[in-house]
Amino acid sequence: MEEAVKQKMSAGARTLYFILMGFAALGIGSLMGFIGGANEGYAGLVRPPFTPPDVTFSIVWSVLYFIMGGAFCLTLMCAPKTHEERNVKNAAVLVSVVSFLVNITWTPIFFKADLYFFAFIWLAILDAMITALVILEFKVSKAAAIMNIPYLGWILFATALNIFIAIYN
Repeated sequence: MEEAVKQKMSAGARTLYFILMGFAALGIGSLMGFIGGANEGYAGLVRPPFTPPDVTFSIVWSVLYFIMGGAFCLTLMCAPKTHEERNVKNAAVLVSVVSFLVNITWTPIFFKADLYFFAFIWLAILDAMITALVILEFKVSKAAAIMNIPYLGWILFATALNIFIAIYN
């Protein structure tokens, strides 16, 4: 499915769109992190011993948001050849958008509302969505799917942190 778009768009235009989508996702994610209270950190919480230093989160999330935007761009640029491929692409786009919204709304749920157990449930839903996204993207754009694997890994790790924080606090 990826080949068809290469004929319609130059490599420079594809690269520019990829970078713009990456920075757009990074900007939205960063803004929601700031508004949602992520900059306040975990200072008063009892955390599990495997919690990384606070600075790790801003670095990892910056990279992941950029990658999410880039992967979304790759998915959008794919030109389906069949009705079934079009349905898979549309499903991947929908899951990507909804999972991004679920992702950015976790921050205020956890940091502002202090709803740690609900935030865990929210992340468990996101785990399922990102798993589905990676599976769908493998049918649309293998590159997009591979790019989202580190995101899936980090979300699973974040879910483990969240449940321990919910239990300890």
